[in-house]
Amino acid sequence: MIVRMLLSGVLGAFIGFFTNFIAVRMLFYPRRRIFGIQGLLPKYKQNFAEKAAGFSFQFIRWYDVLDEIARKRALSSVARKMKSGILRRYLTLIIALEIEYMLRNAYVKKHIAREIDGLTPHARSILAERIANTNVDALSSIVLKNASKEIRFIQLLGGIFGFIIGVLQPLISRFSCG
Repeated sequence: MIVRMLLSGVLGAFIGFFTNFIAVRMLFYPRRRIFGIQGLLPKYKQNFAEKAAGFSFQFIRWYDVLDEIARKRALSSVARKMKSGILRRYLTLIIALEIEYMLRNAYVKKHIAREIDGLTPHARSILAERIANTNVDALSSIVLKNASKEIRFIQLLGGIFGFIIGVLQPLISRFSCG
């Protein structure tokens, strides 16, 4: 009986691990529809791109961004680090300093922020288009690299639950069949 329980547990662990492995891979594969089945990311890539772009722009408050640029002098520090020609570098620095100076004025900052807010839907659609045009392999790679520990844990949990169910199954069948 114990050998049967252990054998059933090992088989259950293998099945649980393997099915979770397949389930995770089916988020990304197959790339193209095969027998009516397609990976989740390839199938909904456009929708994912639109949602990701919308989500990203949801947190941008342009007035705050402009205020941060003015306070940290972000544009001029970037211009100082540029490695292009000297004339271009100094012209860029002068323009950056001028913009930062203008952004210290609350009225100008508010006006510029309002103008940028008007462009946000266009910027959102550009970002969504770029995400949608990104190779599915690259998107899959990003997810797999960044969530590799969690994915391994999901697969391991499948094995653990499979083992537990596999061990319990002979007990349940023995006591339920009388």
